[in-house]
Amino acid sequence: MYTLSGNPYDDFALLGMDLHDCHIRYPRPGRITGTFNISGIGYTAGAQDYPSLLREVHARFLEKKEWHRRCRRQKKLRNTLAYINRHPDATVLPAWLC
Repeated sequence: MYTLSGNPYDDFALLGMDLHDCHIRYPRPGRITGTFNISGIGYTAGAQDYPSLLREVHARFLEKKEWHRRCRRQKKLRNTLAYINRHPDATVLPAWLC
């Protein structure tokens, strides 16, 4: 994979995430928790060590990104179907629907 620097801003940048703010806590030995502001969205996670914490936050980030993709595809489909319902005689769809 890659070598962690220990600096969350650099480590998240290597993963392709824009980290704006973070608070990492070590509440007890063998446990690490953190809150992260990545592109304006807050993420909270806990893990056994720093690399696991980064993997957990990155997995949640990717899950949220996929959720946004699905929502955009569904919206585009809804808009296309609404256009077709409003204009049933149209033989050529506008470019913004394709």
